[in-house]
Amino acid sequence: MKNFIDPKLSVKNVDNYILRKSIFFSLIKSLDLVQGRVLDVGCGGMPYRDYILENSRADNYRGLDIHSAIEYTGGRKPDLYWDGNTIPLGDNSVDSVICTEVLEHVFDPLLLIGEVRRVVKRGGHALFSVPFVWNLHEEPFDYYRYTPYALDKMFEVSSGKVEKRFSYGGWKNFFCQALGTYAVRGRRNGFWRFVIATLAYLLIKFRFEEPREIVDIKNVERGGISVGYFYVVKF
Repeated sequence: MKNFIDPKLSVKNVDNYILRKSIFFSLIKSLDLVQGRVLDVGCGGMPYRDYILENSRADNYRGLDIHSAIEYTGGRKPDLYWDGNTIPLGDNSVDSVICTEVLEHVFDPLLLIGEVRRVVKRGGHALFSVPFVWNLHEEPFDYYRYTPYALDKMFEVSSGKVEKRFSYGGWKNFFCQALGTYAVRGRRNGFWRFVIATLAYLLIKFRFEEPREIVDIKNVERGGISVGYFYVVKF
């Protein structure tokens, strides 16, 4: 699991290194707001479970997913299953929520955010991450790529207060991400795949941009781009 959440760069993971490293960086910067009973929505194999329990004020961690969800390496099963509409927990029953790389797979994201708001205690925090530059995945359940303006608006209409926003770098990360994904997932023969992956590896090694916090939505770079976004929302 450690290599999933905090990967070491190699020519084999140039397709997902930037995204996973950026999620982990943003999570570390937000761990002080995670506490008590934690619900991982769309948990998969719960790759962040051990790290969060060991490095935050969380004392209980449960994963929630649908029956047909993919499973990450590790083979952990969700503690709870749901139908994608109603989380099977009572109102105000958890202290914190983790929801990584899930919103793009939800056709009605406001419904999911509303359920998170319902189950989290007043004053509790939810951590969301979404990709912006990423290939189609888990088809056909891949619906959206969100801008920070859309995320801000969705949390606003859901009565959430955005406390932190992180952008996963800019044009440098975008180029490295695109090249790395092409190298690993594109239809190339072995030689050219290795050459392009090596180039992507060197570019990421020396040009990788750490996530930066967007303090004010008005300060989002005009005409900019990001590999993804990480939000901390208080309900």
